[in-house]
This record gives sequence, C-alpha cells and structure tokens, in this order.
Amino acid sequence: MENTDNTAPLFKIRNIVKRFGSVTAVDDVSLDIRRGEALFIVGSSGSGKSTFLRCLNFLEIPDSGTIRFDGAEVAAGDRTLDAYRSLVGMVFQHFNLFPHLTVRRNITLAPLLTGRMTPEEADDTASTLLRRVGLADKSESYPDQLSGGQKQRIAIVRALAMRPEALLFDEPTSALDPEMVGEVLGVMRELVKDGMTMAVVTHEIDFACELADRMIFMEKGRIRAQGTPDEVVRHPADSRIAEFFTRLADKRR
Repeated sequence: MENTDNTAPLFKIRNIVKRFGSVTAVDDVSLDIRRGEALFIVGSSGSGKSTFLRCLNFLEIPDSGTIRFDGAEVAAGDRTLDAYRSLVGMVFQHFNLFPHLTVRRNITLAPLLTGRMTPEEADDTASTLLRRVGLADKSESYPDQLSGGQKQRIAIVRALAMRPEALLFDEPTSALDPEMVGEVLGVMRELVKDGMTMAVVTHEIDFACELADRMIFMEKGRIRAQGTPDEVVRHPADSRIAEFFTRLADKRR
C-alpha cells in the first residue's frame, strides 16, 4: 500500500454505513484524513463515534461504503487486510493487554508474529519505546502489576512497535482514574508533535481543543459538524451542539 502522491489523503472514507439490527449506528459517513493530521471525534454516548472508529480498522465490518488507505481500497476478507492493520494501530479503552505475558512480550509479540522484525530488533524497539514513555523499569512486569495509566501507555507502545502510519484511539482515558489521565495525554501530546496521523474518539474536550487539527461532532451516526476546535466547540453550528459542550463544561466544574 504505497502512494507516491503525498498530497492525497491517507484515509479516504466514503458513505460508510453500519447497522446493528434495526439500529443504524453509522449513517452514511464520508471523510478524508490527511497524513499527519490529528483528528478528534466527539459526541454523546451512542452517537456512533466508537463504531465508526472500529469500522476504520474492520473490527466492525461496514454494511456498505468504502475505505481507501494510501490510495488502495481495503475490504473485509481481502488478503491485504492484515497488512493494512499492521499500518493502522488501535489503542482501546480497556487496554487489551495479554495478562499472561510480560510487558516486553506484549510489545514484541506482533512484530515477531508478522515477521516485521527479528527478535533482536523487536527487543531493541521495545526498550526504546519503554524509555520514551518512562516505563523502562516495567519491561518484565505483568499487566496486573501496573496502574491503569501505565497499562494504557504500554498499549500505546505496543501499537507503536509495529511502526504504524496511523493510530486510532478509542476513548483512551475513559477507564482511568483522573490522576492517571495526564500520563496518557502526555504520550499522545508527543505523538502529535512527531506528526503521527491520529483519529481519536474522546470526551477530553480541553485536550482535543489543544491538539486537534480538526474536530468532528457526531450525532445519531452522522457527522453534524466539523472544523477547527474553535469552529466546532467555541462557535457551534446549532443549539444542540452548543448544549452538548455546555453540559460537558458544567460536569468539569
């Protein structure tokens, strides 16, 4: 999957629909994501934002629509899907670390299984990334010996170990105690500075306003507004969107 046109969008998403029975969770969503862009997706619970993100990695199979990555169309069951997933990392709300493996093994497993690295390369990569997030001393620990913030930082490192071209974050701080949120946001802040292409579903509106190149507001499975944080949050397009951000601000007080 390689496109020599650096001006083309990295993701080109067209008319994605995902239904669960009679409920349409994602309703005809079309979107481009530029290389190096930090895209933040917000909206109330049940708005379809997490389902849409999972469709991008085919953890949920869209009922219709197309996803092109770096110029090539990706589809469920396609022989290129594994290659696509190795280039598009996913960080989950509840970490999804393997409890029976050490931190180092959690990080090195995928690069070794896919043949992308030798054992020595995988070990070196794990060590470098663990130092980067301040957890070099946890390499031989098991997940149940870590705090929530440490687990999520390891989950990010595990995704980075595959040297992805993009990362998808699904509510990466919502399962954390408030005092641990800053640990994870600090790592994400560095990724944005490094130019990582990111799509982030979050309720951390202040953080999104700080780092987002573009913000999307979803409601009932559709994109209702998009633009800069100033356009979406501070000057919302209609009263329903304004009410959503007012409620969030009231909760934070």
